[in-house]
Amino acid sequence: MAESAKRKKLSIAKTAIALRSVEDRAAAHSKGPIAGYMSMLVRDIHDEGGMNVESQSEVILGSLLREAGAFIDKFQTRAAGLVQNHVSTRNAVLEMRGKDTGDAAAKEAAGAMSAAIEKAFNRARAAGIPVDRLDDWMTPQFWDSGRLRKFDKSEWIRDIQAELDKGTIEIDSRAGFEFSAANRLEAETLLNDIYDKITLNKGRGKTGGLKNYQRLFPNSLANPSQAGMSYTNPTSP
Repeated sequence: MAESAKRKKLSIAKTAIALRSVEDRAAAHSKGPIAGYMSMLVRDIHDEGGMNVESQSEVILGSLLREAGAFIDKFQTRAAGLVQNHVSTRNAVLEMRGKDTGDAAAKEAAGAMSAAIEKAFNRARAAGIPVDRLDDWMTPQFWDSGRLRKFDKSEWIRDIQAELDKGTIEIDSRAGFEFSAANRLEAETLLNDIYDKITLNKGRGKTGGLKNYQRLFPNSLANPSQAGMSYTNPTSP
């Protein structure tokens, strides 16, 4: 609690400093404060220079992508999206969660992605953002709550369970739950909870409100041609 309070205090202080800096820079612009504010969002058309959000975002993203290069290079799709190393992609996900898969390519890629995430986290903390680590940063899932609301819950659960039976997707839980024919009731209970959280959009944006301890993801060891899911992003492990 003390550490959390310290981070919030730092955040307030850095925000106040940044706001004063923004006001001073806007007021000093030769074309007036509106032009001054705009020059901090995008490249200044009046060429008075200075840092802006657009260019800085590109620099930061480029730095993080270079850090995660080994992951991207090894696992990006090829042949117009028809070819991908599904097995090592899955192994990299397991490596990021501390499991030794014996897959050298997966271990290198997992290390690169973890380093990029850590770099982004430390940068945010240094900027005064009181952010906490989340386990699902490692492999985010993308859900569109508005889209899923168009489907009835029973229909969605039925479709997901059909894919579970075929082995094309899996349910993973931090509590150690794994789906099998013997625990269909537990799977249905979990799917009910997942549907409610996605459609209520308790998360931000398209992250869909899934808690850290539960997720659905395509089973990359299954036949890739059978893994077409209308609800999930199939490129997200």
